[in-house]
Amino acid sequence: MGEIDKRDVSELLTRLYKGILNREPDLEGFKVNYEYIMKSRKWEDIEVIIRTFVCSQEFRLLRGEQIYERQQPAVDYMSWDDIGRASDAWLAANGAPGSAYDEFRGKYLPLPDWFDSSLDPFSSEYAGQQDRLWHLMVGEQKIYDAKTAELTMDDLSGPIAHAGLYGSSSQIASHHIIALGNIIKHSNIKRGDRVLEYGAGRGDIAVNFARLGAEVHTIDVDPNFCDVINRQASFFGVSLTPHLAEFGENPAGGQYNLIYFHEAFHHARNFQKLIASFRGNLAPGGKVLMAGEPINPKYAYLWPFSCPYPWGIRLEAEVAAIVRYRGWYELGFTQEFLVEAFARHGFSHRVHPADISSYATVHEFWP
Repeated sequence: MGEIDKRDVSELLTRLYKGILNREPDLEGFKVNYEYIMKSRKWEDIEVIIRTFVCSQEFRLLRGEQIYERQQPAVDYMSWDDIGRASDAWLAANGAPGSAYDEFRGKYLPLPDWFDSSLDPFSSEYAGQQDRLWHLMVGEQKIYDAKTAELTMDDLSGPIAHAGLYGSSSQIASHHIIALGNIIKHSNIKRGDRVLEYGAGRGDIAVNFARLGAEVHTIDVDPNFCDVINRQASFFGVSLTPHLAEFGENPAGGQYNLIYFHEAFHHARNFQKLIASFRGNLAPGGKVLMAGEPINPKYAYLWPFSCPYPWGIRLEAEVAAIVRYRGWYELGFTQEFLVEAFARHGFSHRVHPADISSYATVHEFWP
């Protein structure tokens, strides 16, 4: 579509605010959008902002849409005492329809009476409440340690040809492949760039960045996953190096053009410390991408039952069943909270939806 003249940017943005949101632009929002466009001066960037405005809560309210609590359906709750039975039922048939797990399917856990929703979600007291919920969900009192709690315990000895998503059903694999493509699409990575993936698992996405010519490093607490990635690197003969480490660590040193997560950030118990590490680990012009993460606007359909707070342990029956078995820390985030958490460290945010797979929606953060 060609370049946009920089002299038109200010006028165009002002017209968008007035025409779509029916108001003058706010200083902070105008500055973020202006700088975003000026990086490339492409008409496509104007279209991204138009889509963002039209999908915004503010615009939908202007149209008089009743989209919030009134539209949330009635749901069924299960008891915290039933998590053990739910977990056993899930494991017996992997949650298949028609199994004993049907008793719990679609249910949610209620927040305990002791939970104080008025606490500052950035405070240690609030985080302590989430630890207490996690203890209830795993069914024992123990100190969370990612190096033991986040191990997969799965058999990873299969052949490289069937690694990860390629060993899944076609439906599950399709969501992963769409997410892979959306991450790569919005990465802007070129040959020779440095890439870091946290929680890389089998490295299905990382190996594709390496095959594109990037220098790729991965972080995982599970040595079995690191072994699989080493085998992938050897098989393809690419620059792909796994590191046995935790979120926020950078054993390879240096800075990266891209740091990304796929179905991993929501396992970061100390996500605030993790976010704080990004600026030092990103090269100039670098970005953070996330896909396949439970991040939703706070009034998204059913989200207030799954995640009835700015961030915390997700309360679906399926999550509870898996956490009881595996001991993972399974978080959810409202988009509003996570955007603020990044903004406190100087990051801006935009969303790249994937219409054919919600698992492939990409959240982009850049300083």
